[in-house]
Order: sequence, then C-alpha cells, then structure tokens
Amino acid sequence: MMKITLQNTEGKKDFYLPQFIPGSATFEASTLADELQADLVPKETIERAANFVASVYGNQFTAQEFVDGTHVWFLSLTIHSVCLTIMGRLNDAIKVMETVEDAKKKLMAQLEMKPTEEKSNIATL
Repeated sequence: MMKITLQNTEGKKDFYLPQFIPGSATFEASTLADELQADLVPKETIERAANFVASVYGNQFTAQEFVDGTHVWFLSLTIHSVCLTIMGRLNDAIKVMETVEDAKKKLMAQLEMKPTEEKSNIATL
C-alpha cells in the first residue's frame, strides 16, 4: 500500500491509499503522468495533480495540505509516483520513490553539514 508522509506544523503524518480506487482514476493518472514529464510544468497542472492526489487518497488531506506538506524539490516526483501507482506501474513508482528517498537523505546530510572557515595564507594589514 502506497504511503505519503506529509509535513505540517505538528510534525509528520502518514497517509495510505485506500483499498479501492475506481478504475476511471487511471485516465487522469495517465494524462498527468505525461504532463509531468515536461521540462516546465504549468502551475495549473500541478494544482490539478494535487487535487487528483487528494482525491485518490480519499480526501484524507486537501490538495493544499498535500502541496504544503511535500518538500518543493520532491513535489512533482511524488505526484508522478502516485500516478504510476494508479496506472498499475508499481515497479516504476517504487523506483521513483526510492530516488526521492535517496535525494531526501542526501539533502538532509547536506543541510546538517556546516561550512568550515578556511584559513587564508594571505596576511592582512
């Protein structure tokens, strides 16, 4: 069962796909998956996709909560993974989410690293 973890002011919360999703959801998932492959994804597509994700998750959260609870760098990838899951392309969805998780770990490691001051060999007057 696919899980999405959203961040809010109270911390993180996990949400799971419902046991039943109507087959008609495949139509929108397929369209969105194609549109999300573009180099520049219009705001309207992201809004439509966020509404779709909220809908297929049984409105356990709103589209706005989904967008605000997902790190900006991973929003499109997360939506794409949900679309792939709905389309039955589970192996592809898993690969996308593994990429997201690896990137999150690297990001967190970089954010925890503090720059060190380098000593200069140049004498100041």
